[in-house]
Amino acid sequence: MTKKEFNDLVYFQDNILPSIIMEEEYQMKKDMEEVEAVITLDSHDSWENPIELKPEEVELIQEPTEDEHWQDVRERAAIAAMQGIMNFFGSLDYNNKETIAKLAVEQADALIEELKKK
Repeated sequence: MTKKEFNDLVYFQDNILPSIIMEEEYQMKKDMEEVEAVITLDSHDSWENPIELKPEEVELIQEPTEDEHWQDVRERAAIAAMQGIMNFFGSLDYNNKETIAKLAVEQADALIEELKKK
């Protein structure tokens, strides 16, 4: 490589190349800003046009995990069991709330255990 070729390469590397890279980065940013993200749903409107929404118009809802599902079932079953127990003992002056709550949870756990078998 001659000294002139070397100097040309250094000049290109120091002066021309950075401006090319900056221009490409600017164009990439500009292109990205112009792209408008759209979410297309599987369903259609009444004219059979696909339904398209912007990301800010969509709320993503996470499906509950299996543990969360069974915890929800347990809570609902315990509430129902407690209502049944209170209805049965409603006419009595029953002051031991902790015992009723524990019995309701035990009934809910037994129900879940039976449901999981099937």
